[in-house]
Amino acid sequence: MIREMTLADALHVIGRMRESDRRALAAVCPGMTDEAFAMDRYSTDYRWTVCAADGEPVVIGGARLTQSRTAMLWMVATPRLNAVIKTVMRFAGRFCRELFVHDVARRLEGSFIEGEAACERWAARFGMEFEGCRRKAGANGENIVIFGKVD
Repeated sequence: MIREMTLADALHVIGRMRESDRRALAAVCPGMTDEAFAMDRYSTDYRWTVCAADGEPVVIGGARLTQSRTAMLWMVATPRLNAVIKTVMRFAGRFCRELFVHDVARRLEGSFIEGEAACERWAARFGMEFEGCRRKAGANGENIVIFGKVD
């Protein structure tokens, strides 16, 4: 099931997020609490939740739009991601296409810690290309890579 994300969904998923998501949060927002991160994600322009068959929120995602019409994409998942991966892939693909089709964005962008192979595969699946590396931009010296796609 896919629905508009609630603050309760964000708190649930973030409180149980995968270790890779936890590492990314620590790299780009050191010291941010789960509650503050949930509020930040809840305040984005577009936000959605994918729930497992039992109703548990498993994935939250969305986009924050910039003034220049770049959609900064984001996603956080619990370790149960594999239970909903097909739904997430279909919905995320449609979500990205709709941002272009409805002229909401002219650019999609995502960033993550260098070396996260799953994130690289995810970006490639949606036609995003490697654009650069923000060397040592993470709080602990992690390299942050940027992937993008233009309409």
